[in-house]
Amino acid sequence: MSRKAEPRAARRSEAPARIALVSEQTAGTLLGFIVARMTGEDCELENVSVSSEVQRQGIGSELLQTLREAAQRQGAARIVLEVRESNARARALYEKYSFKIAARRKSYYSNPIEDAVIYLLEP
Repeated sequence: MSRKAEPRAARRSEAPARIALVSEQTAGTLLGFIVARMTGEDCELENVSVSSEVQRQGIGSELLQTLREAAQRQGAARIVLEVRESNARARALYEKYSFKIAARRKSYYSNPIEDAVIYLLEP
């Protein structure tokens, strides 16, 4: 299985600049993706997803590393993200890549009500 993360266009001309990365097999099967928005010196990670069939195979790590490189090339001073407090798998991945907890937003999510944990990654 050959896979790669690569940039794709994901914006309208009036929208903030975005970075969209896709990991796919040679045959074009989607394995995962990540989307981030550039806002000044921040790169805000908006969404990351890896197909359940291929989780824990390094795809999320590959996408995060490629995002880090792309954000640096676009002049980002940091990557910012928020995640449900209970999302242990995602939090472990972010912490593996040296993201640090910067803040919490009380009762940010609904269904169920839950805090958001804000992470920052600075070079």
